[in-house]
Amino acid sequence: SFCDHSIYDDFSPFSATLIDSYGNLLPVTRLGRCFCIIYGMFGIPLALVTVANFNKFLSECVTWFHSAPLLFFVLILIIYSSISAVVFRTTEKWSYVDSFYCSLITTMTIGFGDLVPSDATSLVFVIVFVFLGVILSAMCIDSMGLHYIQKIHFLGRQVHTALKDWVFQLYCLQQKYGLTDKQLMRLLFQNDAIAKHVIKNAQNQAATFQPEETTSISFIDQADDR
Repeated sequence: SFCDHSIYDDFSPFSATLIDSYGNLLPVTRLGRCFCIIYGMFGIPLALVTVANFNKFLSECVTWFHSAPLLFFVLILIIYSSISAVVFRTTEKWSYVDSFYCSLITTMTIGFGDLVPSDATSLVFVIVFVFLGVILSAMCIDSMGLHYIQKIHFLGRQVHTALKDWVFQLYCLQQKYGLTDKQLMRLLFQNDAIAKHVIKNAQNQAATFQPEETTSISFIDQADDR
């Protein structure tokens, strides 16, 4: 066989929990490892597409889900893992802490493999639990990520707007009091060294050349007295 265990007993949870990478079931022959590579290359993307489709379907049905606060998503994961921990505690005779730990690790698709269900009666529950748990964790993580991305973009827009307002106010201040660029820099930085550095950088970044004496330039409409 491909593995150290019987195909009937262990291949179903192996295929169901491959995305979690538990590590307690593994192929030991070259043929089994080659099959596992091919199975993972096609099976994992297919599982992710299925999870994404269920995620999109549930998000469209429950429109308020993405607008919920962050604490709501954390509570959803904790409640789901707590309910699953009760089942694991009953079937596997683990402590509640170990059961909750295994449930949360599986739901978040971490799958260390130190605690795995071994009771045959919990096989169906494990398959359903992994499937629903991956969908639920994907929805929660996606919603939390969207929330943080919106906050980051909002903060960036606020900084950009504040910077534009600050520059406009400096321009109004300069025009109102007739300040030169050097006076404005000294007023802002209160330090001649910093002001000189800023002015020097501004001069170096000038895009066009301006001669010191522009009156020596003859324009086309001026008579040539020479």
